[in-house]
Amino acid sequence: MILVRPSAEYAEEIALFRRELLESGSAADGTGGLMTYEDPLEFIEACARGEHRETQLPGLVPATQFLYADEESGRIIGMIQVRHELNDALSRLGGHIGYCVRPSCRGRRQAAKMLELALNYCDEALHLPWVMISCHKDNPASEHTILACGGKLDRIVIDPETGKEACIYIITRREKL
Repeated sequence: MILVRPSAEYAEEIALFRRELLESGSAADGTGGLMTYEDPLEFIEACARGEHRETQLPGLVPATQFLYADEESGRIIGMIQVRHELNDALSRLGGHIGYCVRPSCRGRRQAAKMLELALNYCDEALHLPWVMISCHKDNPASEHTILACGGKLDRIVIDPETGKEACIYIITRREKL
């Protein structure tokens, strides 16, 4: 399994991933606005623009969108977005990383594997000393993933959009052996 940036090579898989999310009624956190793009090529272009402050949409921070894919088949298992910095909104709720596992692939520890790879990117490419990540309190699978990757509960807040409690975790940069 690898993290790769969205590209035309994955356009058909991106469309299938999006359709599966729509059909299941699943949340699309960490997919970089995928649900707003019917055309996967437009999504791919938006992801490339989003990496740079000069071309990112107003009010958003630079972010790297990754596909978590099977290297041999090219099947997308998940998507994960790494935000290079935090703005006020992300500092309150959201954080540096958002992720989503394809509904048909859930329950197989894919999120933890994907998050570990993204944390390595945060360490090696962005040199972030710590990462903030959040999940709703009623999402035990995501909570387990974050804890398994070294998350420490920082605080609990109320999500203003849903009224639900959200847990904010901090993952500190890990020392490499």
